Amino acid sequence: MNKLFTSSADPKQLSLTVRGILLAVLPILIALSGVDEATATGIVDTIVDITFYGTTLFSLVVTLYGLLRKVRLGRWSAEPSEPTE
Repeated sequence: MNKLFTSSADPKQLSLTVRGILLAVLPILIALSGVDEATATGIVDTIVDITFYGTTLFSLVVTLYGLLRKVRLGRWSAEPSEPTE
């Protein structure tokens, strides 16, 4: 029975067959839960919006932190600059 659950390519991983079966259960559960198409679309749209705005905010914070660190350290690279004569 254990051979059914382990991957044939990497024994440390879950079998692709089992992953496929688990993935097939999701639409069945959604259909049985009584969620209509409009509600499901609204949920997916909300998840997409949260992901989009979250990653946008995260990239803004990282960019500003990087720029402020460069200004605070007074250099634009970790490599030493060549002395000018």
